[in-house]
Amino acid sequence: MNSDDFIGFGLGLRIPHFEHVLQHRPPVDWFEVLSENFMIAGGKPKHYLHRIREHYPMVMHGVSMSIGSTNPLDTESIGRTNALSHDPVEVRPFIKPSSTYTSTRRWPELRA
Repeated sequence: MNSDDFIGFGLGLRIPHFEHVLQHRPPVDWFEVLSENFMIAGGKPKHYLHRIREHYPMVMHGVSMSIGSTNPLDTESIGRTNALSHDPVEVRPFIKPSSTYTSTRRWPELRA
């Protein structure tokens, strides 16, 4: 890793953390969120996401595109990710074997 790539120390942001983060503003450089948890129209999760984003950068981690599957690419999922992704630290697709993966196969890690 190049030192120019270092963006600080982050934590995974989960529902039980929302109120604590807003009340105490812990000394964290950024939070990681699972994109799919916020791909809804409105609601409390998205409300908290926007409020916490006012104070912290976010890294979005999407896990449901199933790239490499025999199914076509889910362009609606890409659109939802794009709509959610305004002003994050970065959007890093995490590519993993699709649902056709079996425990007897070993896959190299793929990075964008």
